[in-house]
Amino acid sequence: MVAHCPLVRPDHFIKATRESGYRSTAYALAELIDNSIEASATTIRIRLVAVQREQSGPGRPAMPRVVEIVVADDGHGMPPQVLRSALQFAGSTRFESREGLGRFGMGLPNASVSHCTLTEVYSWVRGDRPHRAVLDCGAFERGELLEIPPASPAVIPAPYEDLADSPSGTIVAWKQLCRVDHDGKLDALEETLRFELGRLFRVFIAKGLRIEVNGVPVAPFDPLYLLPQSALPGDETATLVETLTLQLPIPGRPDETSPITIRFSLLPERWQRECGRGRVTERRRRRIDETRGVSVVRGGREIEIVTSLFRKQHWTDAWYRAEIRFDPVLDELFGITHTKQSVHIRPGQLLHQQLDAAMAPVIARLARTPVERVRREPSGSTRATEGLAATAVIAADRRRSEASAAPATGSVLADPAGDEQAPSTIEAGSAHGAFFRHVAGEGAVQVALDASHPFRPAFQEVLRRDPRAASLIIDLLRTHRGGDVEGWSRRLAAVLAGRR
Repeated sequence: MVAHCPLVRPDHFIKATRESGYRSTAYALAELIDNSIEASATTIRIRLVAVQREQSGPGRPAMPRVVEIVVADDGHGMPPQVLRSALQFAGSTRFESREGLGRFGMGLPNASVSHCTLTEVYSWVRGDRPHRAVLDCGAFERGELLEIPPASPAVIPAPYEDLADSPSGTIVAWKQLCRVDHDGKLDALEETLRFELGRLFRVFIAKGLRIEVNGVPVAPFDPLYLLPQSALPGDETATLVETLTLQLPIPGRPDETSPITIRFSLLPERWQRECGRGRVTERRRRRIDETRGVSVVRGGREIEIVTSLFRKQHWTDAWYRAEIRFDPVLDELFGITHTKQSVHIRPGQLLHQQLDAAMAPVIARLARTPVERVRREPSGSTRATEGLAATAVIAADRRRSEASAAPATGSVLADPAGDEQAPSTIEAGSAHGAFFRHVAGEGAVQVALDASHPFRPAFQEVLRRDPRAASLIIDLLRTHRGGDVEGWSRRLAAVLAGRR
């Protein structure tokens, strides 16, 4: 019989917890920034300390690699007893509070051990000297420590002196780094942190919070492209199309509700022309692809961008955006865990059904807008259809629930199997004898039709009488990889002539 059985074994626990991981260094640092915000900080400075180091193999040039990450704020600081408990898992003085960004007191120790084996924290309150507390993973793993040592009076080390210029504040230093994005390459890590932290904390930055990475202020990045501070030089902002508010019951308090706000934006038409598929540089410059989806924001801090909340992705989804904002009292409803890295909204859940009912009609309407833009696109445009006198596009509302309805001429032809990314076609004048040609398009190969070809009337008749057969024909043309396009056109024309 075991005489002594504590809830956790410190040596094994600390090692196992280090493996729990964060999706990126930015998400781990976000835990520290959450704490700074709750401490009423107005400025948060992140310093990446780098040395020249070769890590890419023998003979490869050395480059600056990050060996230490320091986060300093001008918040209200912590007295010694609070400082010590701040490094304890679940040691928060605000445990289970729904008033701020944290709930369980797991952020600082959990994020720290995920990225380093030695964490030093210096903190001072107004009118008192600084104190220092340490979390040494190696000492716990070796069995040398069983608890966090008490905080002790300290002098701010010389490398951090310039970060301790406020009446109160806190400095967290991650040393002996073991898990950092980009293998610690300084330039790449700086760029990534400025973008990701700017997106995660855009609401706070827009309200005046200053976050710096190696002395450079982090600009807010809004995936809805509504914040003027997020716009590139010379760029317009997106258009706020609609705002919805839903009242949802608070878990555990069925008689009370909390609002969630859903916003939709539509990106400028000029962007769609300039950043169409194939325009890789422009898409990257505006970060079109990496921010598409539904942004979920908890208490002002983004948790995740969900790319496929209700349906499969389609090229039209890049040109409108959606955002859901809610308060921490709804954490259980959204499946928020203590690491605050993801939401859990799954088909079959009541929340999923409520969001789908509210958002689907707006999304369906917004998804048609990029298609309408292509329809009226002039000849000689910068899109992939350049060189064709495009006059119409068979395009679409791709909702599976509407796929069985017979579409009118000029609307999307749904794949008979229910494929939500059915191929689209373009009517165009052609100098060739072929009835069709392939055109690079958004999300799938498109098929350009020659409006003057004898096959055209036959196809129009099939489109009128049997839209699903017309869709199969277009799909067949889209997947055709042979070289005898004119021969295919003649044979298809003969087949369809026999159907009439």
